[in-house]
Amino acid sequence: MSFNSEEPIISTIGQTLGGRGITLYGSNDPEELIRKCAEDLSVGLSDPFREEEFLVQSRGMNSWIKLQMADRMGVFANIRFRFSEETIWMILRGFIGEGPSKNPYTKEGMAWKIFDLLPNLISRDVDVFAPVSRYVGVSGERSADRTFRLCRQVATLFDSYQAYRPDMIMDWQAGRLPGGKNRWQGVLWQALRAAFVEESLPELVYKLQAVDRAVREDLLPERLSVFGISTMPPIFLDVLQKYGRFRPLRIYALQPAPVMWGEVESEKNLSKWKARALERAKAQAKRPVAEDELSDQAGNPLIGSLGRTGREFFNLLVDRDAHDFPLNFRKPKGDLLLARLQRWTFEVFEKEPEERKSIADGDESIRINSCHGPMREAEVLRDYLLRRFAEDSTLCPRDVVVMMPDPEGYAPYLRATFGGMEKTGMPKYFPFSIVDREPRQESQLVDCFFDLLEFFDGRATNREVLDLLDSSVFRAKFELEDEDIEAFRDWIRDCHAHWGLSGDHRERFGSVNTDEHTWRKALDRMALGFCMRSNGDRTWEGSMPYDEIEGENALRFGKLFKVINALTVLEVKAGKELSLIGWFEFLSELTDQFFPSNNETLMDRRRVQEAIRALGDDYYKLAEKSVVPLRVVRYHLNNVLDVGTPQGQFLTSGVTFCGLRPMRSVSARIICMIGMDDGAFPRQTRTPSFDLSGDRKPGDRSAREDDRYLFLETIWCARDYLYISYVGQSIRQSQKIPPSVVVNELLDGLDKVADFGSNEGVQLKARDKLVCVQTLHPFGRENYIGGRLERSYSRDNLVAAQALLRPDEDTPPFVSGKMSEPAEKLTELGMEDLIRFLEGPAEVFLKERLGMSLWEEEAAADACEPLQLGGLEKYVIKDRLLGIALDLEKEADLYELAKAEGGLPPGSLGKVWFNEAKREVEQFVEQWGTHLKGEKSESVILGVDFEGLRLKAELGPFVADRQILYRCVDKVKAKDRLRFWVRHLFASAFIESGGVETRYYSMEKKFLSLKPIDGESARQQIRGLIEIYQKGISQPLPFFPEASFAFISERLEPTHEKRGEEPLSPQSKAIGKAKGKWYPSDYNKNPEGNLAANQLCFREEPFELINFAGLAEKIYGPFLKASGSGEENEV
Repeated sequence: MSFNSEEPIISTIGQTLGGRGITLYGSNDPEELIRKCAEDLSVGLSDPFREEEFLVQSRGMNSWIKLQMADRMGVFANIRFRFSEETIWMILRGFIGEGPSKNPYTKEGMAWKIFDLLPNLISRDVDVFAPVSRYVGVSGERSADRTFRLCRQVATLFDSYQAYRPDMIMDWQAGRLPGGKNRWQGVLWQALRAAFVEESLPELVYKLQAVDRAVREDLLPERLSVFGISTMPPIFLDVLQKYGRFRPLRIYALQPAPVMWGEVESEKNLSKWKARALERAKAQAKRPVAEDELSDQAGNPLIGSLGRTGREFFNLLVDRDAHDFPLNFRKPKGDLLLARLQRWTFEVFEKEPEERKSIADGDESIRINSCHGPMREAEVLRDYLLRRFAEDSTLCPRDVVVMMPDPEGYAPYLRATFGGMEKTGMPKYFPFSIVDREPRQESQLVDCFFDLLEFFDGRATNREVLDLLDSSVFRAKFELEDEDIEAFRDWIRDCHAHWGLSGDHRERFGSVNTDEHTWRKALDRMALGFCMRSNGDRTWEGSMPYDEIEGENALRFGKLFKVINALTVLEVKAGKELSLIGWFEFLSELTDQFFPSNNETLMDRRRVQEAIRALGDDYYKLAEKSVVPLRVVRYHLNNVLDVGTPQGQFLTSGVTFCGLRPMRSVSARIICMIGMDDGAFPRQTRTPSFDLSGDRKPGDRSAREDDRYLFLETIWCARDYLYISYVGQSIRQSQKIPPSVVVNELLDGLDKVADFGSNEGVQLKARDKLVCVQTLHPFGRENYIGGRLERSYSRDNLVAAQALLRPDEDTPPFVSGKMSEPAEKLTELGMEDLIRFLEGPAEVFLKERLGMSLWEEEAAADACEPLQLGGLEKYVIKDRLLGIALDLEKEADLYELAKAEGGLPPGSLGKVWFNEAKREVEQFVEQWGTHLKGEKSESVILGVDFEGLRLKAELGPFVADRQILYRCVDKVKAKDRLRFWVRHLFASAFIESGGVETRYYSMEKKFLSLKPIDGESARQQIRGLIEIYQKGISQPLPFFPEASFAFISERLEPTHEKRGEEPLSPQSKAIGKAKGKWYPSDYNKNPEGNLAANQLCFREEPFELINFAGLAEKIYGPFLKASGSGEENEV
C-alpha cells in the first residue's frame, strides 16, 4: 500500500514557498527520496555551467546517488558532493564575506599548535597545568610521543566542543573559565585562539545571526540538496537554517516510519511537535488520528528503542521551522516475515493492527545464522548467496549489499571464500568489491610507507629488511623478481646478517658496538666475494669472501647493496629530532628513493606526497620551534592518511562488501549484515576522563545510538531478503556466545509480529525458529542429512562430507598401481643418488618422476644474533677440526675463519662455544685416535659398467686397509647406517674382490663394523638396491629409514616385554616400534610421518602395506647380519 494522496499538495506548497526555509522530505524508501530529488533537479540552474551542490556524509552515499540519478535522468554530470564541514564553512564565508574558505581549526592543526604552546603554558601556569604536567612531565623532560598523543586527544575534544558545546567555547572566549582541575582547558583554548587569529566556528555562527543578507552571494550555491543524513550538530543546522532563508534548501531524510513519536526538550517544542506529528499522521493514515495514539506505548517498540538518533534529528529540524512534507512511505505487501516486520511500524495508523500469525513454510525473507567464526560466516554467506542467484534469475550481484562492523577483520576471510570460486567447484562466479578497509591494508604503497617509517624505529632485523624487499613497492622500484628474493634469503642466512645496519646502529639499542652479524658485515663479505674467492680458508681484514657473488648474482648484489646503503644513510637522519620542515625534507627524500613512478601507484603516491607536503606547508607554521622524533610524525601521518580515504568501489556491478557506517543506508534487494557480535555492534563510545561535555544533549553524536539507528534503517532498506550472521559458538568448545543486543531486540520484535508455533506444548520464539546454528566445518555431516543445507556449492566440501558419511571406506592411494616406465632409460647412477633415494624414496619419486616441488617449511634466519652454536654450524666446525686432527685437512686457524664467516656468537661468547666444539673433537680423537691415525690411502674414484649401467662413486678414506667413516655426533641415525652400508657394498664389490671391512665411528662407546663380504655377494646386493631404485621411480615405495630400521631390528632381535605387559605377537611389536618413529612424541620431534612427501604419498598408516616388511627386510636385513661393533681397545 502506498500513501500518495498528498503529493500534489506538496508540489503546490513548494512553489508557494519559493524554496525559502528548510524543506524536509521524508520516506522509508531511499528510491522514493531519490525520485523526488530527481524531480526537483529537473529544473535547471540559472547558470548551466554552475555545479549542482549536494551535502552528503559518506562517499558510499555519493556513489549511490550518482548511479540512481543517472538511471532516472539519463545524464547526471557537473555535480559537486561536499561533506558537512566543507559546506558549512562555504556558507559562512558567503554570508560574512571574509575569513578562511576551510576550517582552520582542524584536529591535526590544533594538535600541532597545542604541542607548540604547551611547554610555555606549563612553565607559566604551574598550578593550573599541574594535571597535564603530571602526565607529560615538566618542560624539557617530557616524552614528545606521549605529549603529542595527548595534544591530539585534546584537539579532538576542542573540535567536539566547537560543534556540540559552542556556548562553552564562547564562555571561555569571554573569560568565564571552568574551575577546579579542568581550568587548564579554558586557558589552553584562549592561548590557542590567540595563536590562530582566525575566528572559530562558534564565533562565526554567532556573527551569522546578525547578518541580514549574504555579502558574497557568488560563494553560495544556487540551491543545496542534503541527502541521506540522519544526524548533524545543532550549530550546523543553524547555519543551514540561515542559508535556507535565502536559497532553496531541501533535506531528503530516510525515516523508518511516518511518525517517530519521541521525547522533546520543552513545552514550546512539544506543541510544535504534536502539531506536525498529527498532521503527518492524518495525511499518511487517511483517517483522523488522536493525540493519544502518538505515544511510545502505542508506537512500535523497535522504533522506540532504536530510533533515538532519527527522532532527535527530526526534533532539531522542527525547532528550526523545517517545512515537513512526507513522501510516499513504502508499505510492503504479502505475508513474508520481512514484509510483515516492515508493515508493523505502521500499526499506529491502523484501526486493525498487523495480525500475529504463523509464518509460511519456506519463508526465508529473514535468515539469521549463528557460526563458529568469521571464516565460517563467510562460507555460510557464500552458499546462501549462490542459492539466491540460482533460484532467482532476475537477481544480479549489484542487488546485494553485505555490511559488517569490522570490514578490516573480515576482508581476508571474504577474499579467501569468494575469490576465485570457479577454481573450487563453484557453479557460478560473480564479481565483488570490499570497501572501507584501512588505507594501509588496501594500498600496498601506503602500507610500505609506514613499514619504512617503522623500520627506522626498529633494529633493522633480517626479517624486516626481507619484508621490505619482498613488498610490491620495492619489487617495482628495484626490479626485483622471485629469484632475487630467494637468493637474498640464502645470502642473508649464509652471511649471518641478523640485526643492525652497523655497529653504531646496534649501539643505539644498548648493544656492543661491533659489526658482527650486522648488515655492514654481510655486505662486506658479499663485496669481497665479487673481488676474490675464499675457498673456505682466505680472509681479508677479518672478513671471509662470500663465494656466491659472481655472474648474475653480481647484478643482484648491486640491487641489494643499493637498498641497504639507502636505508643506512636515511637511518642516521631518522634517529634525530627534527623540525617539521626537516621531516618534510626527510620524507620527500625517502619517497624519491623507494617509491616507484608507475601508473598503478599514482593515486596512492599522490596522497602520501600531499600529506608530506602539508608538514612543510601547513603544520610547520603552527609549530615552528618544535622538534620531534620520527615516531611523532608517523603517528600524525597515520591519522591524516586514515581520514577520508575509502578503498574499493562502492556499489559497482558486483556484490558490495562494506562497513556498517551511519548515514549510508541504501536500498537493495538483499541486505546482509555479518559479524553482528556482542561488543562489536553497536560501537561503544569512549571519552577521556577530562571531557567537559557533560550530560548528553539532543543532537550529540553517539556511536552507539548512531549504530542502533543504522540497524533500524537497514531493516527497512532490505526489499526482498534480510540476512544476519554472528559468531554464536566458540570455535574450540562450541560454547554459546550471545549476538549483538540489536539482534536480540529484533528477535523480540519478531515475536510480536509472528507466531512461531510450539513444541511439546512449549511456545516457540523467533530465536528458536529463525536462528540456525551452523556446523563447525562446511563439510560437517549434519549439513548433508535431513535437508539442513539446501544445496552445497563446493565440490570439495561435498567430497569431504561423503567421506565422513562413509568412514569405513578406504582412502584411495595417491598412486594406484605402478606407473609406466620412464621415457628415458636409466643408463647412469651415482652412489650418492642411490643413497639419497634410500633416505627418502617418496620424495625422489615426486620430484624426479612427477616433477613436483615440495614445500618444506625452512627455518627463517634468526632475527637475533646467535648466543650459542647451532647444530649445523657446530657440526661443520667439528668436522673440519677432526679433518685437521686426523691429518685429512691442512692446518688452519679455524677460530679466525669461523669468526670471519660470522658463524660464531659475538665476542668472547664465540670463543667459549668454539672451545666447546674443540673439546668434543679432542674427546673423540682421544677415544678413536689410534683407529683413525694409521697409514692412509687416497680416496678412490670409481666409474664402472655394471648390468648395463654406468655406476659412479667416490670411496674412502682408507686407514690400514679399512674404509673409515666418522661423525662427531652422539647418536648414529638410520640414514647414517644406510650410507654406511651402501659405501661398504661399493667398496667390497669394485675395489677388493675378497671384500673390505668398513667402520663407522661416533661419540658412542662402540664403533660400528661391517664385515668383509666377497665381491659377488656385494654386487648381488647392489643389484637388488638398483631394482628397488627402478621400482621407486615408477611408484612410491613404503620404505622409511627410521621406521623401517626400527621394524626390522625388532623382528630380527626381539625385545622382551616388561613385567605386567600383555604379550604381543612379533609382528605387532615390530609395527609398534615403527609407529614410534612415524608419529610425533616427546622423544621424537621430527617424525617421518610429518614429512610432506610421506603425507602426500601415504595417506593412511603404511605399515600394513604388503611390501613394507619386504623392503625393510631386503634393505636392512643383510646390513644387520653383516654388522658388528667394537670397543676402543679393539684395533
